[in-house]
Amino acid sequence: MLSIDSVLILFFVSIGVEMIVPYVLDQLDFHNSLEYLPWLEPVLAPGSGDHPLAVLDNRFVPLKLLIRSISAGLALGYVFAGLSGRRNLIRALLLYLLIAVNILIPGMLLVAARISADNHALAHDGGVIQIEEAMKYLLEGRDPYHENYLGTPLENWRGFTNNIVHHLPYMPGSFAYSIPVYLLWKQAFGWYDQRIVHLLVFICSFFFMHRTIDRFSRRMTAMAVFAFNPLFTRMFFLGANDILILFLLLGSVYYLMSGRYRMGFAWLSLAGAIKQFAWFFVPFLVLFALVQPSRKFMGYRFRFIQAFWWFLPGTLIFLGTVLPFLFWHPVDFVRDTWLYGSGGLKTSYPIQGFHGFGFATFLLFFRWIPDGNVMFPFFWFQLLFCLPVLALFIRLQLRSNEMPSAILFSATLLGVFLYFSRYFNGNFLGFVLFWPVYAWAVSSNEPESGDGS
Repeated sequence: MLSIDSVLILFFVSIGVEMIVPYVLDQLDFHNSLEYLPWLEPVLAPGSGDHPLAVLDNRFVPLKLLIRSISAGLALGYVFAGLSGRRNLIRALLLYLLIAVNILIPGMLLVAARISADNHALAHDGGVIQIEEAMKYLLEGRDPYHENYLGTPLENWRGFTNNIVHHLPYMPGSFAYSIPVYLLWKQAFGWYDQRIVHLLVFICSFFFMHRTIDRFSRRMTAMAVFAFNPLFTRMFFLGANDILILFLLLGSVYYLMSGRYRMGFAWLSLAGAIKQFAWFFVPFLVLFALVQPSRKFMGYRFRFIQAFWWFLPGTLIFLGTVLPFLFWHPVDFVRDTWLYGSGGLKTSYPIQGFHGFGFATFLLFFRWIPDGNVMFPFFWFQLLFCLPVLALFIRLQLRSNEMPSAILFSATLLGVFLYFSRYFNGNFLGFVLFWPVYAWAVSSNEPESGDGS
């Protein structure tokens, strides 16, 4: 019998070879990247003359087919190793090779192409370009929330100018925390791409999955879903910063499960200071720490003092990151981080976004609102649906206070909130969908019979 990890790896690798790697290579071909990466030509088409695998002058097709063939062989090898007995080390190595071939190498090619050609169309407008420009502003002593981004690569990005040139929707940690890496990398190599940080934390995320999931098959399943979910990975290639929150939340879960609550809440605070997604994990991870059986016999005064010391470092991290920018220009900060995304401005992000779905789609499809640029009170719908869900989930979490339920409730609450938001982009859904799989993976950490993990 095939194990669940073998089935899902076959499934997701099949999706990946059709939707992930081709997406990257088609981007490189469309932007004529070979003109700026001449060293890549012998890799794409070994030998001289026309290559037998080239199709319609697309010089990336041979590499695309080679990666597809390598991936198929690795996936089948993974299945065979699982059927032939306890070959967990071999299976793990094969999965890591699949991730390297399909994610890491294409991701690095995109970075190299953008830097070589100085082509910013090969990077995400918000998660990469705007973050880099915000770091430059801050290093010049200018408030990234007060400034506009006209005259930067964001203007006329991919042939149009998004309203993001007037707003910085991310929390301050999204650019402030990357400044040391930016300075060191720029000094060492003379160039920088924010996806360097993303690739590093992507790799480090597997460490936390390894440490929090005991069962081998479930660990491999979570890793495969994490790496090969096209809703997440395609935007990860361009530079959406969801990976930063994912990594920090995984770290927070690891430390909380280990009983190192102070460190766990510090990591949670770092995530919350980067992107608002992390805020939805706060109530349930706090409950997980506070409502432990070992604390039932403590007095309330002792509980309060202990919780105070748990939360203090994280609180200082969050406030130390956010308050300077809030006090610098309060109106600009609230306008960018809250009103822009919620629809409280004439220059807010368009309803439904450019490739989103959710409740907003119904409003536009049936013309209950005339177009995607009007202001609409989505916040009241979010309150209407999220408050009962929050109350129910808190009750359920108190009844059975376990980490898997805390993770599942957090992600579900975030999913409900995003569904009724002004826009619900595909990478948001990809972020949300990982967590139920991860919650299932950590739900039982007793070793499987003959699992060998």
